[in-house]
Amino acid sequence: MKRSKRNSFRRAAMGFIFACAILAFSVLFAQQDGPVYIQAKKIYTSDGGIILANGGFLVKDGKIVRVDRNAKPPKNAQVVDFSKNIIIPGMIDAFSHMGFHKEDYNVRTEPPDPPRAPLTGIYRIYFGQQTTPAPPLQIETRFEASEAVYFGDPSFKRFMAEGITMAVIAIPTANLSGGMPFMAKLGSDSPSGFEMVDPAGLVFTFSGNGNVMKRYGDLHKIFKDAQDYRKIGEK
Repeated sequence: MKRSKRNSFRRAAMGFIFACAILAFSVLFAQQDGPVYIQAKKIYTSDGGIILANGGFLVKDGKIVRVDRNAKPPKNAQVVDFSKNIIIPGMIDAFSHMGFHKEDYNVRTEPPDPPRAPLTGIYRIYFGQQTTPAPPLQIETRFEASEAVYFGDPSFKRFMAEGITMAVIAIPTANLSGGMPFMAKLGSDSPSGFEMVDPAGLVFTFSGNGNVMKRYGDLHKIFKDAQDYRKIGEK
């Protein structure tokens, strides 16, 4: 038990140190106009899992322009020493609802349920609860998450502090069709840089409030109709 607590503390400490490093980078790059050279105890690269011990990299105009196996800071660069820390590449959240808030979670991509007719207590006793028939399912794939997310949302800073620099953002919904998500660069200061890939796929949800097998049947019909439509267009 003591070992488990010690390991948990180490993991928490490493996460805190890494978050501090990310915040330090953000503040530094915002205040520094010239090149910045970062050197660290270990640098995990995205090139085949290569790990550089006591290496460094040069950042210019917000981009990494050089990576060194052995730290070699140029004379005109400000040196940031993280020789006791580990640096890893920014992580990608493959599916998220970043930028959406609690008040946005009523986004619908299917027609709402029909309203119940106002019934008195006596009417219910004699005739029971009555509802109008639900309309046929309509999948609204045209809804785009990028149209509802602000690129300067303050919540992105919290995710960046945790090491997430890019994310696939989807509409938060439990309906079968979730519309089209997009790939976002969280640290961008412009809409054009924020939307990296749009759309980045199409979202369907099976684990909502509805019956899973019914949803599978509805989705199967959607794809079958799309195939039939393409065959008609090819004639």
